[in-house]
Amino acid sequence: EAVEGALTVSCLVLSRKSSTSQFSFDFTYYPVRTDLQVETGVPECYSGDNLTISAVVKNAAPLSHGHQVMVQNSADPADRAAANIEAEIAISDWRYTKLFFPVTCDSAYSIRLWWPGVDGFLDVPMTVKPAALRVLSFFPRSAPTGRLLDVQVKLAGGAESWSATSVTTTASGVVVTDVQWDAGISTVGLQIPANFPAGTQTISISSVGNPLLSASIQIFMNDLASATIRKATPLTASALGGTTMVVWIEALAAVDDVSDPTSITVLFGPTAAAVARIRSSSRELTVIEVITPALQAGVYDVFVYRTVDPLSSAATFSFTAENAKASFDFTVGSARGGREITATLIGLPTLNDQSAKSFVPAFGTSEGRVLEVISSDVESAVFKVEVPPSDQIGEVEVLFSSVLYDTVMVYGSFTYYQPPAVLKVVPSFGPSGGGNTIMLFISKFPKVLSVVDVSVLFGDEAAVVTALTSDDDTTVLEVVVPRVANDAGDTEVRVIPTSIAVPEEREERTANFMYTFMRQAPAVEVSSNGNMVELQVSGFEPIISAENVKVTFGSMLGVVREVTRSEPGFSVLLV
Repeated sequence: EAVEGALTVSCLVLSRKSSTSQFSFDFTYYPVRTDLQVETGVPECYSGDNLTISAVVKNAAPLSHGHQVMVQNSADPADRAAANIEAEIAISDWRYTKLFFPVTCDSAYSIRLWWPGVDGFLDVPMTVKPAALRVLSFFPRSAPTGRLLDVQVKLAGGAESWSATSVTTTASGVVVTDVQWDAGISTVGLQIPANFPAGTQTISISSVGNPLLSASIQIFMNDLASATIRKATPLTASALGGTTMVVWIEALAAVDDVSDPTSITVLFGPTAAAVARIRSSSRELTVIEVITPALQAGVYDVFVYRTVDPLSSAATFSFTAENAKASFDFTVGSARGGREITATLIGLPTLNDQSAKSFVPAFGTSEGRVLEVISSDVESAVFKVEVPPSDQIGEVEVLFSSVLYDTVMVYGSFTYYQPPAVLKVVPSFGPSGGGNTIMLFISKFPKVLSVVDVSVLFGDEAAVVTALTSDDDTTVLEVVVPRVANDAGDTEVRVIPTSIAVPEEREERTANFMYTFMRQAPAVEVSSNGNMVELQVSGFEPIISAENVKVTFGSMLGVVREVTRSEPGFSVLLV
């Protein structure tokens, strides 16, 4: 249709009995656009480095589960062979699609993105620096003389093939003991001899071979005891930052002004943190409060020193930044979605109402909704979340994203089960008085072991389950139909797994179908029995006693001597 936006589709169902029913649903026509709006940062990198580009694509159809987005590093539209980079889809909905894809630092990229309805180019200029070693961090920054000292230096710009023989140092007596490589970062182990001279010493680290790459560190060696960390808490906190940490430092020279928090510098690796307050400062003990910065998840060396003399006063400890985690009051649900669950997120900074509502939960490839922010406190938040429908059965990752934060973090998992469906009812209709037996065939019904674990309701009337077989795929029930108040017409039947204790799950796993009660005229078969006749009456109300029925022969009243049998739909009288 040449339309855009949401329409309401109405459907009218005509049954064989000329009764009608109606339902409707919303359907959205999205525009197929070529005027893509693509947003991405302009990276600054070193030649040969690997980096990840993030791109936000607007005015494009959302990607569904199973779509693959290939990135083409070529301006030639016909050069599909260049599409050798697969993008990671972080989120995709009607608002925007966010992609991540790896590239190598080069002069510039002209990248082509395409999927159904999308075909556009993205120019990614890069500020390229010459290849070089860069010192990210090293530990310790100061130490006493007179003993062997192991120093770890983290470097960017090395090579995965490096070993201890690939790196050398010009400092006298310093030995390279080990080189480890992890995700583009080289960790070089150095051993400094006991006779290393006091004072500020420069140690140069260089690669062996071509190209020649080098970097240097400065370490302060002194005859006095170095500053040490007595205690720091917490040592583990959210990677989003914002946590208040208290640090106690011994043997740190007192600062001149405790009211000036900039007198002390704190680094989490290369990232500076804000000192919120200096509680006290003396040579014996300094106590500070630090606000943790936003970091990638991982373990960091934390450096604390007086701003005026960083090398002579540094004290260090380790800190772990963790992605926030979540627990749910329900971790399983129907693939139909719609269930409301409570998500408790641990490891977040304190969120105001606006930032809390900016989070969008993604259950696998399906986007849910935050219905309500129940609470937000120090490092925790509680959300009421609506679980979306999904075509993924089994366990999926639950990811929360926010336009206020750059990273998408895995918070937990949720398991979808396939909702039950009634495959066949044999027969699907019967007499208005009930009493007949039907067979039910149900797929994906919870496995039941006994007839007491399942309840079958025709409207509000319970049926009798006389036999069953059940496995993980199919459940077969033999059911005796009850009599219902509306003794003719369609009646909703619910098959309930009563063995499931949680009401919400029990409701989701209930199977439903329609059963038709057929109104029938009573029929009588007559046979002689001496001076009496036997009447076999079908399609009639149950006859409790002889006083409850009247039989006439023409205008003459017969005498009902005995009701020999009476059940729903069938009775036998002696008259």
